[in-house]
Amino acid sequence: MWPIPTGGTDAVVTTVGSHFERVPPQREKVAPSVCGREGARIAVRERPATTSDMTTPPEKAPDAVSSTSSATEENDDDTDNELISAYVDVSSDYESDNDETGKSSAAAMKFAISAAAFHAKSTDASTAGAHSSALNLNATLQPSASKTNPWQPNVCEYEETTPQCRLRVKRDIMDLLNDPPPGVYVVPAEHNITVMDALVLGPDDTPYEGGFFHFVIQCPPDYPIKPPRVRFMTTGYGCVRFNPNLYECGKVCLSILGTWTGPAWSPAQCIASVLLSIQSLLCENPYHNEPGYETERRPGDSKRYNLIVQHETIRVAVCDAIEACLNGSSTCPAPLREVMLKTFPDYYDKYEAVVVSNKDLTGMFMEDPFGAKRGQFQYKTLLERLQALKGRVQEWLNATRERSE
Repeated sequence: MWPIPTGGTDAVVTTVGSHFERVPPQREKVAPSVCGREGARIAVRERPATTSDMTTPPEKAPDAVSSTSSATEENDDDTDNELISAYVDVSSDYESDNDETGKSSAAAMKFAISAAAFHAKSTDASTAGAHSSALNLNATLQPSASKTNPWQPNVCEYEETTPQCRLRVKRDIMDLLNDPPPGVYVVPAEHNITVMDALVLGPDDTPYEGGFFHFVIQCPPDYPIKPPRVRFMTTGYGCVRFNPNLYECGKVCLSILGTWTGPAWSPAQCIASVLLSIQSLLCENPYHNEPGYETERRPGDSKRYNLIVQHETIRVAVCDAIEACLNGSSTCPAPLREVMLKTFPDYYDKYEAVVVSNKDLTGMFMEDPFGAKRGQFQYKTLLERLQALKGRVQEWLNATRERSE
């Protein structure tokens, strides 16, 4: 699908959200069916159909909403109680571990669920305010961006949510809390639960390993009839394409999002389905995700592409991301920044091993098999940045520990 399409620069996000820690990882089943480009899989995480799944399409919504509004609000209250009950069950697992991490995770989850339950019931007026304060994209997105690119989360414009949408999103979040996918974190906006930030950790044994990949998700008023809108934020200021499915303009190319041909979105799918499908794109050989490239055009193309992706992951999705967290310029909300800073030491040895093993490539030009201009490998500089970040992150961890005592 080259040449690379255009569509804007990185958006600036100033989300204030709640922290969702994940419970011990459980391997998620992924269907072998192809979604979007070759190699992208549809995650099998479907929830049982409910009344909210059968939301009337937009053109018929007014009558449906007016006739069932009281019942929906009652369902909202029930779901709030379910969210709080979910906290009691999940947090007890954390608190059973006699370590500081478990206790802080449980406390964070309690705050997260309480905030989600409370803020999702905000009035239309407070919801309108969320578009200007929770996710301020006005600095980098033109007002007509969502009209030009329907995949864009149009959080810089007013869009009234619906009770059915909010109810379903809350249930999706509760499902994520009860059965969280490994390496996936979600933080809803403070005043609008239908807008959220997500962090996907690069899977092990892939060129994305240990990378921190940030996404903004917005569920439209007719969700789950229509899929969420998703924007990829980790693009090196609109300059880096990490995958044939992840454009530097922020577009995520998946058929379930309506951005590519193939299996379409189903109301039985959920936010977890989207995140797992995105995570499956971060695979061992992303070169083959491009249609028509099931076999290499030139011997060694897949390896050359992996070298580029691995270098850019450490440069942009690790070094740039961690530096932004420490400098206060990160577009991620505070809970996701905390996850990144606490995860960085766990992967540090792997980062350094990759950089040291490829140090001889420093100064050589990257050969992108798709013809994109990539610049030069900077492994010597990356090693210096990683070593400096190691000390700074340790200082942050020490300071955080002292404040908690």
